[in-house]
Amino acid sequence: MLPFILAPLAGFVGAAVVDAFYEVFLDDFDTYRDGTPVKPVRGSIVWHDMFNLAHTGIYVGNGEVVHLTGKTSTSSIEKEPFDKFAPGWTILVSSKGTSAVGCERAAAYAEKCVGEKRDYNLFKHNCHGFIVECLTGIKQDEVRTRKPSKEVAKHIGMDCWRRLDK
Repeated sequence: MLPFILAPLAGFVGAAVVDAFYEVFLDDFDTYRDGTPVKPVRGSIVWHDMFNLAHTGIYVGNGEVVHLTGKTSTSSIEKEPFDKFAPGWTILVSSKGTSAVGCERAAAYAEKCVGEKRDYNLFKHNCHGFIVECLTGIKQDEVRTRKPSKEVAKHIGMDCWRRLDK
């Protein structure tokens, strides 16, 4: 819920300040927007900022990401190239140290879901829940307002987020 409280604050203090606050005090894992970029591996979890919120997806290879779109209440799971997944945004990749990490099983699950229609809800049935579903194989129905860093770490051994090396 806190990201939704912080989002309006960005208009007053600036998005960079809100992002820094979130990444330093609220996320459990370091985010390296500068420094060594990484090339994702199949099954890497990727995310980008989206107006002080985060949008997540799963890298499935060949420069493509599978994600729950959230375009309308009846959304779909789509496979898109990086530039459509995050037009103009910096993409961050699940990493351990200076190497990307991923989960083949999660990538395969995500690809099987491409084309499915879903009832999107900003709090439930969102892109973050879809990521956890792909990692666990269990559909999610709980409120998720933050990117699923803890779940990603548990399932693929991530210890930080690093900028995508395109």
